[in-house]
Formats: sequence, structure tokens, C-alpha cells
Amino acid sequence: ERPPPRHFQNIRGSCPSLLLAFADRCREFTFRPGEGMLGQVLQHGKPVWIEDVTALTPLAYKRRDVAEACGVRAAFAVPFVVCGRTLAVLEFVLTTPMPRDEILIQSVLYALTHALRLKVRAGLWARLETAATD
Repeated sequence: ERPPPRHFQNIRGSCPSLLLAFADRCREFTFRPGEGMLGQVLQHGKPVWIEDVTALTPLAYKRRDVAEACGVRAAFAVPFVVCGRTLAVLEFVLTTPMPRDEILIQSVLYALTHALRLKVRAGLWARLETAATD
């Protein structure tokens, strides 16, 4: 029998209230293109992975102290790209250090692309239905 994927091993050990606290505290921070992990993704349109944010200095990861207090160890961010333009950056965090996982990154990017296609199709379908009833 195959073991569960690495990225889900610790999900039961994580504390949702601490991760929610991390998300709340992150709203206090802003990043310009090129600044920090999120700014790098925004500027270059490519995923970035940090194996252990607590191993970085606060200068390298502005939210390092918040992450450590909330039990965040690894983080990765991916671009949300529409028509070749990065519209947003989505960040995911893990409660254990973890080396870059290309399969996980590609799975997230695929899910984003698929969700966008579904949204576009739903919008087109709604327009077609409206046009058919006019």
C-alpha cells in the first residue's frame, strides 16, 4: 500500500487556530513587485518555495517572526495568471519544513487553471442562455 503524499502527512498535527492567526497577521503586510517571496512571484510569474521560513532572517522573509509564532515552517507561492498576466499570488504554508515539491506546485497550478476554465465556461454559458432567451 502506498503511503499518503508527503504534503498531507502533518495535517492532523497542525493547529488551525494558529494558521488562521497567521493569515490574519499577514494582512498587515504588503509587498511590492520583487519584494520578498510574494513580490518575486508577482514580478516573475513563477512559483517560489521556501523549505523553512524560520531559517531565514526577518529581512529575507518579512513575516518570519509571525510564521514562527504561528507554527508555519515551509511556504510556497504560485502566480494566478490570466492571459499571460499575473493577477494575484496565492501563498500556501505548511507546519513542517519541506523541500520543494514540484508535483504539489504543478497540482496547484493545474487546479487554478482548471478553476479558471470552469469560471470562463460558466460565464460564456450564461451569456449564451441570455442571448437565446432574448
